[in-house]
Amino acid sequence: MGAILRLEQELESMTCWAHEGCGVHFAIPQELVRISREHGTTFFCPRGHSLRIGEGEVNKLKRQIETEKQRREGAEKNADTARKAEAIARGKLKAQTQRVKNGVCPCCNRTFQNLMRHMSTKHPDFKS
Repeated sequence: MGAILRLEQELESMTCWAHEGCGVHFAIPQELVRISREHGTTFFCPRGHSLRIGEGEVNKLKRQIETEKQRREGAEKNADTARKAEAIARGKLKAQTQRVKNGVCPCCNRTFQNLMRHMSTKHPDFKS
């Protein structure tokens, strides 16, 4: 003689949305609905159509973490590039300043004993 099994479960009813015309009404355990929402797992209607409720909160969070990680890496690369460009610009400015201190004209690269007088008379429109 067979055993009697009593099972109580909270069910959620829904209608298949997978294919036009299916529209079969069915019920599935609420736990399965919760898992599908959290993880984006697939379940099937009684006719065998594959169904999924959203992409899943866990998958969505993983995707957001990956997007943020890529954004941060891009920002760090941009910061490194900016630091290198700044270092190059400072080096060029320092070299140019040193040349001017030594009497070399920044416009025509000639050496002058009185560079200030030369700049004001020969290159009045020069702005450093």
